[in-house]
Amino acid sequence: SLAAHASFGARLQRAYIECRLNGKLPGAQLESLADQPMGHLNSYPVTGLTKLGALGIQNQCQFPDVAYSRLIDRAAQLDTTSHGLRYMLYIYSGYYHQRLKQLGPAVAAVQAAHRMSADTPVPLILAARWYLEAGDPPQASSQLQQASDIDREYHAGFTGDITQLQGQIKAAISRPKPR
Repeated sequence: SLAAHASFGARLQRAYIECRLNGKLPGAQLESLADQPMGHLNSYPVTGLTKLGALGIQNQCQFPDVAYSRLIDRAAQLDTTSHGLRYMLYIYSGYYHQRLKQLGPAVAAVQAAHRMSADTPVPLILAARWYLEAGDPPQASSQLQQASDIDREYHAGFTGDITQLQGQIKAAISRPKPR
């Protein structure tokens, strides 16, 4: 069939449509996508990957996080046509590792995104949130301070988010520790 010879981008778009229509996607289908040749990634397959990932994050489609994580991690290792595309792959990789409670790989992914685009505080804000959720307010504070410096320098517009998260970190630090 023609579908068997479709590009990686076309197969991802089909998976996205199936997800939208059925509200779920079998893990085996994501695993099959991860095992297929992907080639050099341009905006078509990366958009398909991120749109599919967004459906999972927004709980609009059910699929195994571990299967999507494997797929996005494999894609993030390939050549992309722009730094912006690789940045998005790293951000989604981070989100899915965080969903799997894998703090180390989640933070490593968003730090890689930060290295690709050092003028946005978003990856560091994500890392700060995840460190706070993991019970490490000092590390969260360190990440957030870096994000705040970037926000100020580049007028990125995240002051409200940063201030709110700073309050949550301060509250977590001041809470009595369980004995």
